[in-house]
Amino acid sequence: MSDQVEPLDKAICEERLAFEIMLTNLSAQFVALPEGEVDASIQDAQQCICECLDLDLVVLWQLSDEGADLSCPTHFYSTREGEGPLLQSLCQEDFPWVLKGAMAGKTLAISSLDELPSEVNYDREMAAKLGIKSSLVIPLSVGGRNPVGILVFNTLTKERYWSEPLINRLELVARIFTHAITRKRADLALRQSETRLASAVELAELGTYEVVEDTNFIFQDELGRDLIGLPRSINPYEEILQFWASHLYPKDRPGVLELQRKMAEGELDKVTVEYRYQHPQRGLIW
Repeated sequence: MSDQVEPLDKAICEERLAFEIMLTNLSAQFVALPEGEVDASIQDAQQCICECLDLDLVVLWQLSDEGADLSCPTHFYSTREGEGPLLQSLCQEDFPWVLKGAMAGKTLAISSLDELPSEVNYDREMAAKLGIKSSLVIPLSVGGRNPVGILVFNTLTKERYWSEPLINRLELVARIFTHAITRKRADLALRQSETRLASAVELAELGTYEVVEDTNFIFQDELGRDLIGLPRSINPYEEILQFWASHLYPKDRPGVLELQRKMAEGELDKVTVEYRYQHPQRGLIW
């Protein structure tokens, strides 16, 4: 048996090796990617994938903010110039059969448009209009959760067979993108929630504090400190708690401290209580 590798086999081996290296780098890059860098990094990765696997078009669709429908493509890369406006104008009605299957959690490997069922005329016509020869459609989903979008790999110049190993690796790319997108959405939602909470607290003139579980650390905002007359020199949680408890009105102290104990031990989820407090500067207040 000859030790020489046929040119085609050698090219395939080199392509697979290059793609494995790219996957490794991609995984490392997206692990702790800041929210503000997610979009640009996805588009850069789409270009790398096209160049590495000789693909012509990669399109990522996401659910709309309401979560009911897919929006127009949010990230894409094409080897053909001037396709941006056309791709941005696409909507889910342009590919009803394909997108419905993908959003149901199915990976669709279409090596030729002739493989589409005979009744799927609209999807076939739109694909032909875009010049698509072959497509691999992968849901953006992790752990059986509902997809947050889909990722579509396409060829425009020739048909391509999607082997199982290749599908598995491109599904890994989809999972990497899914984690990045869901993390970005969570970070954005948290920041918006914190902004709304801060506005509500300021409007209502509320003081807040937060205790880090199993530590002796407490965060208390300036209004919270002012409400109980807490000196800046007092910071550890136990000292703050002792200061606050010592200024509770004597007749209210036992009941309030009992509620505080139940909250600390997890017996109560939330408490609304009104009590009297001997403020160091303002005197007796509610």
